[in-house]
Amino acid sequence: MLRLALFIFMAFSVVAGSLPGLAHAGDAEAIRQGLKARYQSSRMEVGNPALEGQVSARGSILVLQADRAPAKKLRFVQLNTKSPRFHVSDYAKVVVARDGTLVGDQGDLTLPKGTRLRVLDLKVDRDQVRIFTHTAAPILLGDGKTAYGCTEFVFSLDPGVGRRGDVAAVTAEIDRVLRAAANGYGEVSEMSHMMMNGCGVGMMLVGGLGVLLGLTLLVSLIVLVWVVIGRLRREPLALPAGR
Repeated sequence: MLRLALFIFMAFSVVAGSLPGLAHAGDAEAIRQGLKARYQSSRMEVGNPALEGQVSARGSILVLQADRAPAKKLRFVQLNTKSPRFHVSDYAKVVVARDGTLVGDQGDLTLPKGTRLRVLDLKVDRDQVRIFTHTAAPILLGDGKTAYGCTEFVFSLDPGVGRRGDVAAVTAEIDRVLRAAANGYGEVSEMSHMMMNGCGVGMMLVGGLGVLLGLTLLVSLIVLVWVVIGRLRREPLALPAGR
């Protein structure tokens, strides 16, 4: 009976411990899918030096709503003339505070309000959203030259928003600093909003189904153990016959 009780405790611990993880995974995935649908990534031209900074596949364009955001110069590396060229992932990191102010290190150049940015990548972590961007056009430098700028914007996720998988609340925070362009590539149409909301609802349903499956497994395990205990009580062990 001690082994049986230990088995029940271990099984209950495994199932109960997996329920919060299933729910959180569903919420995080809902946010990730919703943001991916709204902020579509561009693919940058890398192989041809003459097209440096231009894109081969256009995604969303965002308009900077804050002033004086730092950026690092867009850079590529190539070992020799026969080796492939690679984009150096060197971004000026900017943390967006709750009031919309930008906190970050000084970059190679400064982006004014209204700068148009292309989305290169988007990552959703447990407590933050990171959007990697580069300027849609070269920026004039102090020496008269021009360069594309790269900036990583970091938005903190409110714990309540993360638990609910509230995509609309996350995009509202992002829009305060990076607003989708109203025309051309990167325009967020009504269909995009529908896709975003649909993804959010769908992933929340997946998370709910995961929790329901875990509860069903737990109930089935309890019923099975109850049946085994009942049989053990009705069928006492036969003692060996004495000699």
